[in-house]
Amino acid sequence: MLGLPTARVNRPDGKLKPVASETDNLHAYLAQIPGSKSWLDHILYLPGRTMSLNDGRHILAFAPTHRHHPTRQWIEGSDLVAYDGSTREVFVDENGFVFYAGTYQCHRLNNVYPGGTIPPSTISVKEITDAIFGAIRPSGWSGILHRQFPSGPIRVEATGLNLVGFNGPLYNTLRTQFTELKNARLRTMGSGSMETHRFSKFARLIILDRGLGAIPQDNRDA
Repeated sequence: MLGLPTARVNRPDGKLKPVASETDNLHAYLAQIPGSKSWLDHILYLPGRTMSLNDGRHILAFAPTHRHHPTRQWIEGSDLVAYDGSTREVFVDENGFVFYAGTYQCHRLNNVYPGGTIPPSTISVKEITDAIFGAIRPSGWSGILHRQFPSGPIRVEATGLNLVGFNGPLYNTLRTQFTELKNARLRTMGSGSMETHRFSKFARLIILDRGLGAIPQDNRDA
């Protein structure tokens, strides 16, 4: 698959279930877990920028080929370059929830897409644009993009993620914390102390236990 090594392990049998909500600040949320200091600096979470292959044994992560510096200079290279060769605990998003996918090794694939490529339709243009400019977009940012990418779409490069392990104890801990949070929210709603519009925000937590197959992304053959 795009020159990536064969996945060393398989994910546990059965469907993975959510470990957080997309509305949560994932890093702050995970920091509340006892013992998280040992792995918190090794997580990789790129909402809207990943695509699953081979039932999650491989994942493609996308990043812009260039980043824009506040001094209005362009810097070649994506924000994923620093991850090349490292091993990370990977989290992915789907349908408003966050899932723990497993332990992956990162492989930069700039040789597969020399000069970059157009991102797949499932990749969020907003998230790619945020990766270019950072948290605050400069004035006239759309014109800046057009001048850098005159042909239209933003060019991206890919980093391949190869499944090398699955931290079962971590997954179980995350599931326990999220289930407790879900139950606490449901109890609060049942008490009638929340306004009606808050109910719609949390009511979707009721569907958590449906689970999702393998890894909840666009599963495709390599």
